Amino acid sequence: GRFIPIERERRSVRGHAQGRGIQRVHLHRSAAEWSSPRANRAVRRPCGSRQDGEPPDQRGVQAVGYALALLSGLLLGFSFPKFGHPACAWVALAPLIVAVALEAGSASGRARSTRLFGLGVVTGVVYFAMTLYWVGIVMGRYGGFAGWIAVLIAALLWFYLALFVGLFALSVGSAVRRFGVTGVYVAPASWVAFEWIRSWFLGGFPWVLLGTSQARVVPVVQVASLVGVYGLSALVVLVSASAAAM
Repeated sequence: GRFIPIERERRSVRGHAQGRGIQRVHLHRSAAEWSSPRANRAVRRPCGSRQDGEPPDQRGVQAVGYALALLSGLLLGFSFPKFGHPACAWVALAPLIVAVALEAGSASGRARSTRLFGLGVVTGVVYFAMTLYWVGIVMGRYGGFAGWIAVLIAALLWFYLALFVGLFALSVGSAVRRFGVTGVYVAPASWVAFEWIRSWFLGGFPWVLLGTSQARVVPVVQVASLVGVYGLSALVVLVSASAAAM
């Protein structure tokens, strides 16, 4: 009777020893696995680094895109009298179209649409702020509004008109997404379509159409006698689209 508990203890100790041996084997195997080339690559790869097949850094694309959109807005503003020269109009939309093409190829889903629209709005706000700056002055001087209210009215008008440029950017981005680089040639028709819509929608505001930037260039403005101001706008945008596609 005394030997039975002793035998049980021996079996228990032997089982613990075998368990420790199994644990040692598992530890050795884990060490071997960590020493494999695949594990070393996983350890050496820093957290958040881009792996093969993933899209480029979205932050970099966004920063470049908004810089190009801002440049387009400045060039559009410089295309009209007092601030610039009509020659700026011929390449004014090229930076925005490039930004749209980059964004269309890097983002996806709803985020892509939002960013494309945002690029156009940035361009539009700068464009109309430079060409319709006098709206705030008129509202304050002749409308009798306080200075901050006059500026607010002007800013709301700039933003409203910029929405059409945002829709333009969204349509060009969709075309690039579907047809590749050749999709940028949708730009002339899209730009003219939204210029035409804003000329009558909600009463219309047909000011600073892109074709009117060439009013002082007599040889060029003669084209308007054949195709109208919208046809001239389409011609100007076509040059920008061609420059962007190069």
